Amino acid sequence: MSAKTNLIYIIREDHSKVESGQAKEPTNSVICLDPSTQQEKVLACGADFYSTPKVSLDGEKICWVQWFHPSMPWYNTELRTAKLTKSGDAIIEGSAKKNKDYEGPDGELPPLLVKAHGGPTSSATTSL
Repeated sequence: MSAKTNLIYIIREDHSKVESGQAKEPTNSVICLDPSTQQEKVLACGADFYSTPKVSLDGEKICWVQWFHPSMPWYNTELRTAKLTKSGDAIIEGSAKKNKDYEGPDGELPPLLVKAHGGPTSSATTSL
């Protein structure tokens, strides 16, 4: 939610086309919801998956993570940003680009990162 506008920014997963047989996969999008009017505005659509929309502290920008089939989010995601208007519309900034300085050789997988948490007992170890 943006404290500046009281608008809520969420991910919507629409299954209506799957249920009617028009599509095999649900349609995902980043939307802006005005809780006072229940009106929705689509800010971003077209990617297969979206995650973690966050509004800047000043309420002027939003960012989210998106990715496409067949990639998994830990292999290939895009961090996208957009300027927000007072009405809740988004003006997406630039295009997604890959940083060639941080790509591994062809066929090489990214490093394995393990984050352990101890759950209720906090007794997990990070050693393998």
